[in-house]
Amino acid sequence: MKFIITTLLFVILIGCTKQQVKTTVPTETNVALEELIESSEAIPLETAETSLIATVTKLIVEDDKFIVMDGGTKSVVVFSEQGKWLGKIRNHGRASNEYLELTDIDVCDGYIYILSRIDKKIQVYDISATHLQTIFLDDFYCNLHIVNPDNIILYSEWANATGYNFVQIDSRGEIISRTMPFSHQNGYIFEGSPFNESEDGDLLLTFPYDETIYAMSINGDCKPLVHLQFDTELNIEDIDKRQYNDIVAKYKYKNVLKRIQYVSEIHGRLFLVAKIFFNELGYRQSLIEVTEYGEVKVYRLGDVEDENYPHFYNIVGFDGSYVYTSISAQMYGALDLNNNPIIIRYRIRNKQ
Repeated sequence: MKFIITTLLFVILIGCTKQQVKTTVPTETNVALEELIESSEAIPLETAETSLIATVTKLIVEDDKFIVMDGGTKSVVVFSEQGKWLGKIRNHGRASNEYLELTDIDVCDGYIYILSRIDKKIQVYDISATHLQTIFLDDFYCNLHIVNPDNIILYSEWANATGYNFVQIDSRGEIISRTMPFSHQNGYIFEGSPFNESEDGDLLLTFPYDETIYAMSINGDCKPLVHLQFDTELNIEDIDKRQYNDIVAKYKYKNVLKRIQYVSEIHGRLFLVAKIFFNELGYRQSLIEVTEYGEVKVYRLGDVEDENYPHFYNIVGFDGSYVYTSISAQMYGALDLNNNPIIIRYRIRNKQ
């Protein structure tokens, strides 16, 4: 891994056993946004009958394109990085080239992989919506990550008959490996994916209610990499020994971390987005930077409007040196309120 903090904070390498040191993360803003962000660019997504989307459920930036997963219309829409519409996949149905459920998507080598949990298959398309392949699965899965066309990682979210949380398959759907077995079934399906890819292609994992960031090795082993102690009123201990059913019942609408949603290594620093419930404010996102010296900087979205970046909320992911947000045309101030959402690309400040 390229990103290894020089202090005791992150002295963990994949495959090595070393003591893990916790660091406290404040939940109140302690930094101005301009200390984290250098510039921004608003990118309106072209609005036409063929390109209409309801919401940006997931955003993937790949080969100068925006691939937008729209859970509202069960479609995948492709735009250029300038926002021009390029194609749309909306093949909802039971036919051999269709999917019953748009559960998750990923992109590899220009091809779009659509996971349909309910009918246990992955459909593969090109950006022109031409169907290329169907990969049949042995069980129910919630998320996927395409390492390469012949190495696909599936995540079950503690809920399937096989009883393994992660399964690696090849392009034919044949099992390569299974890891992280579980003995009890989870009764909840959570929003978001555990998969986050670093600059070097290392796979970083995050889970609901868990303050630890994990790393997955090439053989599928999952090891703790970084633990962040959020200073919420409540912290959930022994997360790996508890059932999500019990956690949700006990901690719903209480001041606790719900999820580290996104993780990225940018300019030698760790950036992450955390979703936390605040008693009087509801769920809020925080953009968090951890420097190479272990200093933690937090910007909580929605507290105070920044005059330089007034639309900085609803983070939908990282790519390269950028963090991306999505905002409705109405909130951005567009005259036509039926326009597609606006993608805003913010460049992370390089302090090296």
